Amino acid sequence: MKKIYWKKLTIFEKIVFSLGWLSVVNFGFWIVMIFYNNYTQEEKFWNPNSRKVIFVFGWINLIFIGLSIILGFF
Repeated sequence: MKKIYWKKLTIFEKIVFSLGWLSVVNFGFWIVMIFYNNYTQEEKFWNPNSRKVIFVFGWINLIFIGLSIILGFF
């Protein structure tokens, strides 16, 4: 995955992608990944389309981190 995507991503997309991987320990992340893989009927579990799920979880983590920082100041 590093060879295919990492060089094409912008710095902000790399941050969101990395934050998405923080959800690997989250049980919900794996449930969504399995449902997505079964829904799309892809042969490989890690395919170019499965990175969309990682980006969604990255955005969720980015929003929670941003809210935590904002609410921490008030």
